[in-house]
Amino acid sequence: IITQARQQSGFYPTEKAINDVSPFEWSDGTEQYGILMLHGLMESPFLIRDIAQYFHQQHYLVRSLLLPGHGTAPGDLLSVSSQQWQKCCDFGVQSMANAQQLKGFYLLAVSTGANLSLLATYRQQLPKLKGIILISPALRIRYYRPVYTKISRFLSHFCARAKWVEKCNEKDFARYYSLPFHAVD
Repeated sequence: IITQARQQSGFYPTEKAINDVSPFEWSDGTEQYGILMLHGLMESPFLIRDIAQYFHQQHYLVRSLLLPGHGTAPGDLLSVSSQQWQKCCDFGVQSMANAQQLKGFYLLAVSTGANLSLLATYRQQLPKLKGIILISPALRIRYYRPVYTKISRFLSHFCARAKWVEKCNEKDFARYYSLPFHAVD
């Protein structure tokens, strides 16, 4: 999916860029503990790889998720839903909770990923969950008002630019600079 979307859009379609933004699992087969890592709203797993490498060196089973609409092209955030993101996060949490070889696991999440992680842990019984590490959790957006999204939806019927909080030239293979109102909402 990532390869096809990036080749069609021309958004850094190189094999290295595609690999770097893809979800990953690192294991050496000796792990007793795991860590599930989740990126933020405009990011990809690439931005947590250094932290993941540290935990892998400490003999953790390391997994990352790629939220729907991410890692491909910014326009894919126009049609993704928060329910899809939550379903992805719930799946990742359950996969760690059900890993037979693990005594326990941790969650590490950034920004929007932190919100999704908190919801996932709140709704599920997770006796193997040992802790949650939240980096810059997006618990409150200071300047956002839901009315902006409603206005944007109305105006987007007349002007495609109205769908975007900010529409930028993308200059980074691992994160988006463009942000649609829909994703913020």
